[in-house]
Amino acid sequence: MTDQEIYLGAAAGEKNALRELFVSTRDQVVHVCALYLEGDEHLQSAVVGTYGRAFQLLAQGPSPALPLQSWVGILATRECFTVLQSLRKDYDRQTVMLETLAGSIPTLVEISSDPKERVNFMIRGDIEEIPEKQREVLAMSELEGLHPLAMSKRLGCSWAVAVKSLMQARQGLTKRVKASFGL
Repeated sequence: MTDQEIYLGAAAGEKNALRELFVSTRDQVVHVCALYLEGDEHLQSAVVGTYGRAFQLLAQGPSPALPLQSWVGILATRECFTVLQSLRKDYDRQTVMLETLAGSIPTLVEISSDPKERVNFMIRGDIEEIPEKQREVLAMSELEGLHPLAMSKRLGCSWAVAVKSLMQARQGLTKRVKASFGL
């Protein structure tokens, strides 16, 4: 089937066209989603969401002006960005909470007025007590100042996995600091 036949048939709800749409693009969609979410529990839902969105758009018409592979690649990217945006909001909230925690420790307040620097000192104080995997991501992010994308490249994982690893390490650090200072 041509792309146009698939578009028109899928829009009409024809089973063969819907099946062909899925079969001919499955590898592309999985590949795109894996670039962003490999190792993340949201990978499968992003793949499913991509097809849900494709079927919805085709039913609304008109047919896309792009080749089928390109069109579903764009839909898959958009679906993944929704997951990544949510993760980014969680990451930003956690950053603020960590900076607030560092600002509640009198010794750190005396050392610096910069919230990021306080967090840096807080991590250095407890870094030897943190498990190796968590220590690695905290050191990359907070001490070296690496962006999560650079961390993902260094760790050989997706951005989502790098951010989640960092968030888990920060949670562990937060518990340790709170216990140490009775907060």
